[in-house]
Amino acid sequence: MLKKIANNKNKYKNRRVEVRGIKFDSQKEARRYFELEALQKAGEIACLTLKPARLEIIPKSALHKAKYYQADFSYIQKGVLVYEDAKSEYLQKTELWRMKEMLILNYCEKHGFSFKVV
Repeated sequence: MLKKIANNKNKYKNRRVEVRGIKFDSQKEARRYFELEALQKAGEIACLTLKPARLEIIPKSALHKAKYYQADFSYIQKGVLVYEDAKSEYLQKTELWRMKEMLILNYCEKHGFSFKVV
């Protein structure tokens, strides 16, 4: 059962929800999690993780702090570690997201991961 979390004030107007005791940042993220869970039960993916460990996409230097990124999900598909993020169409078009996405893709390419936005 979908339960909306009260007092959601978000500039992107997504609604935080709770399903089966799991809190999600948006309804889209909740739906995608249960799709991935079904794929895992079917044997299509393995090791599904919600909010996996953060990736250090920009290392610390004398000029700035390290910058981190946390995906919504990670899983293994066909022997490859995949990081996945559920983003709205609107958010995918923002300049900030496009810049972050380039950094994430660069990091994943260097480390042999895959990255996907749904």
